[in-house]
Amino acid sequence: MTAMVRTGRVTGFLVMARPGLAITPPAGRRWGAHDSNTVSLSASLANFWPTPLVPTGSMTAGTASASASGSGADTGGGSANSGGGGPGAMPPLGELVAHSGVAAMARELLPTLLPHIRGAADAGAEHVVFAGHSLGGSLAKLIWALSILQGHRSPEASSCHSFGSPPVLAHASGGGGARVLRVLRAPPAACLNWVLEHDPVPRAMLTADPYFAAARAALPGLSALLSLRGALLGEGAALSSGRFLYETVGELLLLRWASKGGCEVVPVSEADAESLLKMALDEATTAPVRTLQYWLDHHHASYHHDLETAALAACRREARSGRSEAAPQAGAGVPSHVP
Repeated sequence: MTAMVRTGRVTGFLVMARPGLAITPPAGRRWGAHDSNTVSLSASLANFWPTPLVPTGSMTAGTASASASGSGADTGGGSANSGGGGPGAMPPLGELVAHSGVAAMARELLPTLLPHIRGAADAGAEHVVFAGHSLGGSLAKLIWALSILQGHRSPEASSCHSFGSPPVLAHASGGGGARVLRVLRAPPAACLNWVLEHDPVPRAMLTADPYFAAARAALPGLSALLSLRGALLGEGAALSSGRFLYETVGELLLLRWASKGGCEVVPVSEADAESLLKMALDEATTAPVRTLQYWLDHHHASYHHDLETAALAACRREARSGRSEAAPQAGAGVPSHVP
Protein backbone atom coordinates (compact mmCIF):
# COMPACT_ATOMS: atom_id res chain seq x y z
CA MET A 1 0.00 0.00 0.00
CA THR A 2 1.26 3.48 -0.84
CA ALA A 3 0.31 6.88 0.53
CA MET A 4 0.88 10.16 -1.23
CA VAL A 5 1.40 13.60 0.27
CA ARG A 6 0.95 15.91 -2.68
CA THR A 7 1.75 19.60 -2.85
CA GLY A 8 -0.55 21.10 -5.42
CA ARG A 9 0.02 23.55 -8.24
CA VAL A 10 1.26 26.00 -5.66
CA THR A 11 1.22 24.66 -2.11
CA GLY A 12 -1.90 22.60 -1.42
CA PHE A 13 -1.66 19.32 0.46
CA LEU A 14 -3.52 16.05 0.22
CA VAL A 15 -2.94 12.56 1.59
CA MET A 16 -4.01 9.49 -0.39
CA ALA A 17 -3.81 5.82 0.57
CA ARG A 18 -4.16 2.87 -1.77
CA PRO A 19 -5.94 0.54 -2.26
CA GLY A 20 -9.30 2.14 -1.69
CA LEU A 21 -8.10 5.68 -2.44
CA ALA A 22 -9.04 6.96 1.00
CA ILE A 23 -8.64 10.72 0.68
CA THR A 24 -8.45 13.16 3.57
CA PRO A 25 -9.45 16.83 3.21
CA PRO A 26 -6.64 19.04 1.81
CA ALA A 27 -4.47 20.96 4.24
CA GLY A 28 -1.87 23.66 3.67
CA ARG A 29 -1.68 26.91 1.69
CA ARG A 30 -2.57 28.12 -1.81
CA TRP A 31 -1.86 31.44 -3.48
CA GLY A 32 -5.54 32.09 -4.01
CA ALA A 33 -6.77 30.94 -0.59
CA HIS A 34 -8.69 33.57 1.35
CA ASP A 35 -6.34 33.31 4.34
CA SER A 36 -3.11 33.47 2.31
CA ASN A 37 -0.90 36.53 2.49
CA THR A 38 0.52 36.91 -1.01
CA VAL A 39 2.92 39.65 0.09
CA SER A 40 4.31 37.42 2.84
CA LEU A 41 4.67 34.47 0.45
CA SER A 42 6.46 36.64 -2.11
CA ALA A 43 8.80 37.92 0.60
CA SER A 44 9.57 34.34 1.60
CA LEU A 45 10.47 33.46 -2.00
CA ALA A 46 12.75 36.50 -2.18
CA ASN A 47 14.63 35.23 0.88
CA PHE A 48 16.67 32.84 -1.26
CA TRP A 49 20.03 32.66 0.55
CA PRO A 50 20.90 29.14 1.85
CA THR A 51 20.25 28.44 5.51
CA PRO A 52 20.48 25.19 7.53
CA LEU A 53 17.45 23.06 6.77
CA VAL A 54 17.31 22.03 10.44
CA PRO A 55 18.48 25.05 12.46
CA THR A 56 20.55 24.38 15.56
CA GLY A 57 18.30 23.99 18.59
CA SER A 58 15.15 23.49 16.51
CA MET A 59 14.88 19.73 17.19
CA THR A 60 13.11 18.80 20.37
CA ALA A 61 14.48 16.12 22.64
CA GLY A 62 11.68 13.80 21.60
CA THR A 63 12.37 14.28 17.91
CA ALA A 64 16.10 13.80 18.32
CA SER A 65 15.51 10.66 20.36
CA ALA A 66 13.15 9.29 17.71
CA SER A 67 15.64 10.03 14.94
CA ALA A 68 18.52 8.45 16.82
CA SER A 69 16.57 5.33 17.67
CA GLY A 70 15.07 5.01 14.19
CA SER A 71 11.57 4.69 15.63
CA GLY A 72 9.93 8.10 15.26
CA ALA A 73 6.31 8.38 14.32
CA ASP A 74 6.67 5.63 11.77
CA THR A 75 9.11 2.77 11.50
CA GLY A 76 8.01 2.05 7.90
CA GLY A 77 10.63 -0.15 6.41
CA GLY A 78 13.85 0.72 8.14
CA SER A 79 15.90 3.12 10.16
CA ALA A 80 14.75 6.70 9.97
CA ASN A 81 18.04 8.27 10.87
CA SER A 82 20.14 9.75 8.14
CA GLY A 83 23.60 10.68 9.29
CA GLY A 84 27.00 9.19 8.93
CA GLY A 85 28.78 7.11 11.52
CA GLY A 86 26.81 4.37 13.23
CA PRO A 87 23.29 3.22 12.51
CA GLY A 88 21.89 5.59 15.12
CA ALA A 89 24.10 8.58 14.38
CA MET A 90 22.55 11.94 13.58
CA PRO A 91 24.10 14.17 10.88
CA PRO A 92 25.33 17.64 11.88
CA LEU A 93 22.29 19.89 11.77
CA GLY A 94 23.94 22.40 9.41
CA GLU A 95 25.08 19.80 6.90
CA LEU A 96 22.11 20.38 4.57
CA VAL A 97 21.18 23.90 3.51
CA ALA A 98 18.00 25.09 1.83
CA HIS A 99 16.28 28.17 0.43
CA SER A 100 15.62 30.25 3.56
CA GLY A 101 12.06 31.25 2.74
CA VAL A 102 10.90 27.87 1.41
CA ALA A 103 12.59 26.06 4.32
CA ALA A 104 10.70 28.27 6.78
CA MET A 105 7.42 27.39 5.05
CA ALA A 106 8.30 23.69 5.07
CA ARG A 107 9.06 23.74 8.81
CA GLU A 108 5.78 25.56 9.42
CA LEU A 109 3.72 23.15 7.33
CA LEU A 110 5.27 19.89 8.51
CA PRO A 111 3.29 19.79 11.80
CA THR A 112 0.10 20.27 9.76
CA LEU A 113 1.00 17.29 7.59
CA LEU A 114 2.18 14.96 10.34
CA PRO A 115 -1.34 13.74 11.27
CA HIS A 116 -1.90 12.79 7.61
CA ILE A 117 1.48 11.05 7.37
CA ARG A 118 0.84 9.14 10.59
CA GLY A 119 -2.70 8.38 9.48
CA ALA A 120 -1.36 6.80 6.29
CA ALA A 121 0.96 4.61 8.37
CA ASP A 122 -1.88 3.64 10.70
CA ALA A 123 -3.93 2.66 7.64
CA GLY A 124 -1.22 0.22 6.61
CA ALA A 125 0.55 2.30 3.95
CA GLU A 126 4.12 1.05 3.70
CA HIS A 127 5.37 3.90 1.52
CA VAL A 128 4.67 7.64 1.47
CA VAL A 129 5.28 9.73 -1.66
CA PHE A 130 5.74 13.50 -1.33
CA ALA A 131 4.94 15.23 -4.62
CA GLY A 132 4.17 18.62 -6.07
CA HIS A 133 4.46 21.02 -9.00
CA SER A 134 6.60 24.17 -9.06
CA LEU A 135 6.85 25.66 -5.56
CA GLY A 136 4.74 22.75 -4.33
CA GLY A 137 7.45 20.35 -5.48
CA SER A 138 10.15 22.39 -3.74
CA LEU A 139 8.15 22.27 -0.52
CA ALA A 140 7.53 18.56 -1.00
CA LYS A 141 11.27 17.92 -1.29
CA LEU A 142 12.12 19.84 1.89
CA ILE A 143 9.27 18.24 3.85
CA TRP A 144 10.42 14.82 2.62
CA ALA A 145 13.96 15.57 3.83
CA LEU A 146 12.71 16.94 7.15
CA SER A 147 10.50 13.91 7.71
CA ILE A 148 13.59 11.70 7.35
CA LEU A 149 15.92 13.87 9.43
CA GLN A 150 13.37 14.16 12.23
CA GLY A 151 12.51 10.47 12.21
CA HIS A 152 8.92 10.66 10.97
CA ARG A 153 9.63 8.48 7.90
CA SER A 154 12.55 6.28 6.95
CA PRO A 155 14.29 6.82 3.60
CA GLU A 156 13.26 3.30 2.61
CA ALA A 157 9.59 4.06 3.25
CA SER A 158 9.31 7.44 1.53
CA SER A 159 10.15 9.18 -1.74
CA CYS A 160 9.64 12.49 -3.51
CA HIS A 161 8.51 13.53 -7.01
CA SER A 162 8.80 17.16 -8.14
CA PHE A 163 7.46 18.55 -11.42
CA GLY A 164 9.04 21.71 -12.81
CA SER A 165 10.24 22.72 -9.35
CA PRO A 166 13.06 25.17 -8.63
CA PRO A 167 15.96 23.57 -6.71
CA VAL A 168 16.05 24.59 -3.06
CA LEU A 169 18.39 22.05 -1.40
CA ALA A 170 22.16 21.47 -1.29
CA HIS A 171 24.96 20.24 0.90
CA ALA A 172 26.62 23.06 2.79
CA SER A 173 29.99 22.10 1.30
CA GLY A 174 28.69 21.32 -2.18
CA GLY A 175 29.59 18.04 -3.81
CA GLY A 176 26.43 17.58 -5.90
CA GLY A 177 23.02 16.18 -5.14
CA ALA A 178 24.50 12.73 -4.46
CA ARG A 179 26.07 14.11 -1.29
CA VAL A 180 22.68 15.31 -0.07
CA LEU A 181 21.22 11.85 -0.65
CA ARG A 182 24.09 10.26 1.29
CA VAL A 183 23.18 12.42 4.28
CA LEU A 184 19.56 11.30 3.96
CA ARG A 185 20.64 7.68 3.25
CA ALA A 186 18.26 7.68 0.31
CA PRO A 187 18.93 6.19 -3.15
CA PRO A 188 18.77 8.49 -6.21
CA ALA A 189 15.50 6.85 -7.33
CA ALA A 190 13.86 8.02 -4.08
CA CYS A 191 13.87 11.60 -5.39
CA LEU A 192 12.72 12.16 -8.97
CA ASN A 193 12.81 15.55 -10.70
CA TRP A 194 10.55 15.77 -13.78
CA VAL A 195 11.58 18.66 -16.04
CA LEU A 196 10.14 19.83 -19.36
CA GLU A 197 12.95 20.36 -21.85
CA HIS A 198 12.55 24.15 -22.08
CA ASP A 199 11.02 25.01 -18.71
CA PRO A 200 13.22 27.77 -17.21
CA VAL A 201 11.94 27.41 -13.62
CA PRO A 202 13.75 24.14 -12.67
CA ARG A 203 17.00 25.76 -13.81
CA ALA A 204 16.75 28.66 -11.37
CA MET A 205 19.51 28.95 -8.76
CA LEU A 206 21.58 26.19 -10.38
CA THR A 207 24.93 26.74 -12.06
CA ALA A 208 22.92 26.19 -15.26
CA ASP A 209 20.69 29.18 -14.45
CA PRO A 210 20.72 31.24 -17.68
CA TYR A 211 20.72 34.52 -15.75
CA PHE A 212 23.73 33.42 -13.70
CA ALA A 213 25.54 32.43 -16.90
CA ALA A 214 24.61 35.77 -18.51
CA ALA A 215 25.92 37.70 -15.49
CA ARG A 216 29.24 35.86 -15.68
CA ALA A 217 29.50 36.65 -19.39
CA ALA A 218 28.57 40.33 -18.96
CA LEU A 219 30.84 40.95 -15.96
CA PRO A 220 34.35 39.68 -16.72
CA GLY A 221 35.49 40.19 -13.13
CA LEU A 222 32.65 38.12 -11.69
CA SER A 223 34.22 34.78 -12.59
CA ALA A 224 37.44 35.83 -10.86
CA LEU A 225 35.50 36.81 -7.74
CA LEU A 226 33.64 33.49 -7.75
CA SER A 227 36.94 31.63 -8.09
CA LEU A 228 38.39 33.61 -5.20
CA ARG A 229 35.35 32.84 -3.06
CA GLY A 230 35.72 29.16 -3.97
CA ALA A 231 39.39 29.22 -3.02
CA LEU A 232 38.58 30.74 0.37
CA LEU A 233 35.40 28.81 1.24
CA GLY A 234 35.68 25.72 -0.95
CA GLU A 235 34.54 25.12 -4.52
CA GLY A 236 31.24 23.76 -3.27
CA ALA A 237 30.32 26.93 -1.36
CA ALA A 238 27.35 28.99 -2.48
CA LEU A 239 28.23 31.66 -5.05
CA SER A 240 31.48 30.05 -6.08
CA SER A 241 32.75 28.87 -9.44
CA GLY A 242 31.58 25.35 -8.60
CA ARG A 243 28.07 26.18 -7.37
CA PHE A 244 25.55 28.98 -7.69
CA LEU A 245 23.09 28.39 -4.82
CA TYR A 246 21.52 24.91 -4.99
CA GLU A 247 21.90 21.56 -6.72
CA THR A 248 19.74 18.95 -8.44
CA VAL A 249 19.03 16.31 -5.79
CA GLY A 250 18.01 12.88 -7.06
CA GLU A 251 17.36 11.61 -10.57
CA LEU A 252 16.57 14.08 -13.34
CA LEU A 253 13.98 12.98 -15.91
CA LEU A 254 13.80 15.25 -18.95
CA LEU A 255 10.48 15.36 -20.82
CA ARG A 256 11.41 15.94 -24.45
CA TRP A 257 9.48 15.83 -27.72
CA ALA A 258 11.04 13.23 -30.00
CA SER A 259 11.78 13.85 -33.68
CA LYS A 260 9.35 11.06 -34.62
CA GLY A 261 6.57 12.77 -32.71
CA GLY A 262 5.34 12.22 -29.19
CA CYS A 263 7.01 12.87 -25.87
CA GLU A 264 9.79 10.77 -24.39
CA VAL A 265 11.33 10.55 -20.93
CA VAL A 266 15.12 10.94 -20.99
CA PRO A 267 17.00 9.98 -17.80
CA VAL A 268 19.86 12.42 -17.21
CA SER A 269 22.90 11.54 -15.11
CA GLU A 270 24.14 13.99 -12.48
CA ALA A 271 27.34 14.48 -14.49
CA ASP A 272 25.35 15.59 -17.55
CA ALA A 273 22.61 17.52 -15.76
CA GLU A 274 24.27 20.95 -15.78
CA SER A 275 25.18 20.82 -19.48
CA LEU A 276 21.76 19.53 -20.58
CA LEU A 277 19.91 22.10 -18.48
CA LYS A 278 21.80 25.08 -19.87
CA MET A 279 19.70 27.60 -21.77
CA ALA A 280 20.93 30.48 -23.89
CA LEU A 281 19.58 33.72 -22.47
CA ASP A 282 20.10 35.57 -25.77
CA GLU A 283 17.14 33.56 -27.11
CA ALA A 284 14.92 35.74 -24.93
CA THR A 285 15.70 38.70 -27.19
CA THR A 286 16.11 36.91 -30.52
CA ALA A 287 13.00 34.72 -30.16
CA PRO A 288 10.74 36.37 -27.54
CA VAL A 289 7.60 34.50 -28.64
CA ARG A 290 9.31 31.15 -28.22
CA THR A 291 10.68 32.22 -24.83
CA LEU A 292 7.20 33.23 -23.72
CA GLN A 293 5.98 29.78 -24.76
CA TYR A 294 8.67 28.21 -22.57
CA TRP A 295 7.39 30.15 -19.56
CA LEU A 296 3.81 29.15 -20.36
CA ASP A 297 4.94 25.53 -20.60
CA HIS A 298 5.79 25.68 -16.91
CA HIS A 299 2.06 25.46 -16.15
CA HIS A 300 1.01 22.24 -14.44
CA ALA A 301 -1.30 21.38 -17.35
CA SER A 302 1.74 21.18 -19.67
CA TYR A 303 3.37 18.65 -17.36
CA HIS A 304 0.14 16.67 -17.16
CA HIS A 305 -0.17 16.61 -20.95
CA ASP A 306 3.45 15.63 -21.66
CA LEU A 307 3.56 12.97 -18.95
CA GLU A 308 0.34 11.46 -20.26
CA THR A 309 1.69 11.54 -23.82
CA ALA A 310 4.95 9.90 -22.75
CA ALA A 311 3.09 7.22 -20.79
CA LEU A 312 0.85 6.41 -23.75
CA ALA A 313 3.87 6.21 -26.07
CA ALA A 314 5.61 3.86 -23.63
CA CYS A 315 2.49 1.67 -23.44
CA ARG A 316 2.33 1.48 -27.23
CA ARG A 317 6.02 0.52 -27.43
CA GLU A 318 5.51 -2.14 -24.79
CA ALA A 319 2.47 -3.50 -26.62
CA ARG A 320 4.36 -3.66 -29.92
CA SER A 321 7.28 -5.35 -28.18
CA GLY A 322 4.92 -7.90 -26.63
CA ARG A 323 3.34 -8.68 -30.00
CA SER A 324 6.73 -9.10 -31.68
CA GLU A 325 7.87 -11.49 -28.95
CA ALA A 326 4.62 -13.46 -29.12
CA ALA A 327 4.68 -13.82 -32.92
CA PRO A 328 7.59 -16.34 -33.13
CA GLN A 329 6.02 -18.38 -30.33
CA ALA A 330 2.66 -18.42 -32.09
CA GLY A 331 4.34 -19.59 -35.28
CA ALA A 332 6.42 -22.30 -33.64
CA GLY A 333 6.02 -25.68 -35.33
CA VAL A 334 4.34 -24.22 -38.44
CA PRO A 335 5.97 -25.39 -41.69
CA SER A 336 8.00 -22.67 -43.42
CA HIS A 337 5.88 -22.90 -46.62
CA VAL A 338 2.71 -21.98 -44.76
CA PRO A 339 2.13 -18.19 -45.13
